Amino acid sequence: MTFSPDGRLLAVSSDGGTIQLWDVSTDLVQSLLTIAGHRKQITDLAFSPDGDQLATSSLDGTVVLWDIAQSIDQGAGQAWLTLAPHNGAVLDLDYSPDGRSLATSGEDGTVQVTLTNLEEMVALAQERLTRGFTEAECRQYLHLDSCPTEE
Repeated sequence: MTFSPDGRLLAVSSDGGTIQLWDVSTDLVQSLLTIAGHRKQITDLAFSPDGDQLATSSLDGTVVLWDIAQSIDQGAGQAWLTLAPHNGAVLDLDYSPDGRSLATSGEDGTVQVTLTNLEEMVALAQERLTRGFTEAECRQYLHLDSCPTEE
């Protein structure tokens, strides 16, 4: 479990791959939302420094970044990015102090550092690709209906 940076929310994981968000800012602690996004047990969770995102890792080998405000507003978990950074389970994760990066470690013995800002991810990918994204790649990897246009 982990508290949001402002101490208002508590995220608690379960063995079944779900997360419950609790509002602890009132005298009556209340459950705000149950999020299901992993197929196996969650191994770690962390709020971004600004509290806007929650990252979760799992034995299923994925890391999911959740949009907290949108999830609460819509009453459903809003995953905005799913990563598979390791060969096997993702054991630990943590945001950098500025929130721009997320570090993960896996049972494969590696550590990966991933950008958490979509615009920075797109810019880096465009810099390193020798071709543009296909519409299918934008939907699958960037969770966008259509590819961003180049400036």
